[in-house]
Amino acid sequence: MVNSRGGGETARTDLPSGPLISVRGLSVDFMLRQGPVAAVRGIDFDLGREKLGIVGESGSGKSVACRALLGLVAAPGRVRAQRLELFGQDFRAAEAQRWRQIRGVKIGLVMQDPRYSLNPVQTVGVQMSEALMRIEPTHPAALREAGLALLEAVKLRDPQRVWDARPHELSGGMGQRVMIAMMLAMRPDVLIADEPTSALDVTVAGEILDLLDDLVRARGMSLILISHDLRLVQGFCDRVLVMYAGRILETCSADSLERSAHPYTRGLLDCVPSLDRPRPMLPTLQREDSWLA
Repeated sequence: MVNSRGGGETARTDLPSGPLISVRGLSVDFMLRQGPVAAVRGIDFDLGREKLGIVGESGSGKSVACRALLGLVAAPGRVRAQRLELFGQDFRAAEAQRWRQIRGVKIGLVMQDPRYSLNPVQTVGVQMSEALMRIEPTHPAALREAGLALLEAVKLRDPQRVWDARPHELSGGMGQRVMIAMMLAMRPDVLIADEPTSALDVTVAGEILDLLDDLVRARGMSLILISHDLRLVQGFCDRVLVMYAGRILETCSADSLERSAHPYTRGLLDCVPSLDRPRPMLPTLQREDSWLA
């Protein structure tokens, strides 16, 4: 029988006492015809039992860095690191089989738009069954029972209809909940959410964030939230990494983000519209070459 791990259960306890993820000198280059392009430039960070936000402009290297944590940087990309430890194990020279043992199983990934992540010609039930079968091959009726329990856990109102539906029959918010349920099927200890609310309206986005928060607390997971929305990360995460052009310019607690003195972080904060302080024109972010030194 498949264990669907309901909302009150906690994550694995056979974990290292230190950081779950520890990275030093992580770089990602893409070897193009005109020469190498650096997408991530020697970043350092650790992830413990926390909600970690990674913010920055589009193209700053947020998503590429997290894909490197899952061994998902394909050619012509090249990943290098002085340290790349996942759950206490060195993954710098890991083969494909080792990555498959950790990808989805211990580290789950939720992409920003379910329209491009779900198979458009298969029902939700078929796709969720594939994920559940990786845990424990069993009878289709047991897979359906476990899958419906996961769909209920992500607060879908009619899980049986969703199970039999194809992705185009679901709204954006429903599709995103399905993606989260599929990741939870693998019982990960770390969940990477890459712009999970960017394709959703404000109300649904808030519901998805509340859902993630509830699941992280109930299951004892760690979360990496990738976003360009500083205000969202400030109110949701425990700690924040600010990236620019492949580098981490600043690391701070979410509570202290508003008091940041770095000109890049201040510039990003100043570019956010405010209902309390309306301005005729938002300021332009002024970049400095010294930030890449």
